Amino acid sequence: MASIGTLAGGVAHEFNNLLGGIIGCAEDARAEQDDEETVEALEMILRTARRACNITENLLRFSRPSARRTCATDLSELVGEAVELVRPEARGKRIFLEADLSTVATVQIDPGQIHQVVLNLLTNAIHALPEEGRMEVSVSADANGAAIVVADDGPGIAPEHRDRIFEPFFTTRTGAGKERGTGLGLSVSYSIVKEHGGTIEVMSEPGHGTTFTVRLPAPGGAS
Repeated sequence: MASIGTLAGGVAHEFNNLLGGIIGCAEDARAEQDDEETVEALEMILRTARRACNITENLLRFSRPSARRTCATDLSELVGEAVELVRPEARGKRIFLEADLSTVATVQIDPGQIHQVVLNLLTNAIHALPEEGRMEVSVSADANGAAIVVADDGPGIAPEHRDRIFEPFFTTRTGAGKERGTGLGLSVSYSIVKEHGGTIEVMSEPGHGTTFTVRLPAPGGAS
């Protein structure tokens, strides 16, 4: 596993450099374009390249876990930012995405890391759902901390896979292109949440959707 981690980190670093160039050129080209179809194509390139960056960041985190830099953060605002990032992709699949983010939930977290967790969960749900599926995202808080819930009405997770979904490199997405999974998103998310002193749980039945719940401790409660 150590050798795989070293190899993954090296590959991810090189790909990040390439993706940075692609994103920079696409942003420059978009800023100079007025044609609606061309702008839309460039936006697709940017979204895809940024998704690829998320994958390489997962590989880098797997190979070289970084130190946390925590600060008091409104969890609802952070989740809202992640929701807006995935809305275009959800809209493209005609997925109904509902977000209940009215609760002010202040937690002591590394906002970049928890944002990555939320983005992983949202993206996984979108990829699992058929067209015209439904997703619900919410944030709640109490004296013990805060919780993020990402639920979908998709096909669910088979019982034989449920206990393995947080394992590195385990994936049930075996399609081509962007539909093919790396098996790192949930593993990295699990590690991030655990490092924050929290928990991540899944409830799912085949044919009855999937619900992920991330619980984070109140300020002062994280290890």
